[in-house]
Amino acid sequence: MGDWASTMSSVWIDMAGLYVDRALSCGYTGLKMLDGMFTLVSPRLAPRLYANLHPSYYGMMAASFLPDTP
Repeated sequence: MGDWASTMSSVWIDMAGLYVDRALSCGYTGLKMLDGMFTLVSPRLAPRLYANLHPSYYGMMAASFLPDTP
């Protein structure tokens, strides 16, 4: 998911989908919907990943998706 948050490439979401049943991820469905919504946004958004950590048994990510300004 960190790769997705850094690039906004749906390829990473689709790849994670191969593992979601075994990983028991509670956030996959929401991120899949967010990815779909981001494909409709204009102007394009600039992704920035601040943290992608797993300090215990579950992971946490902090990212922003702001309008890309020239």
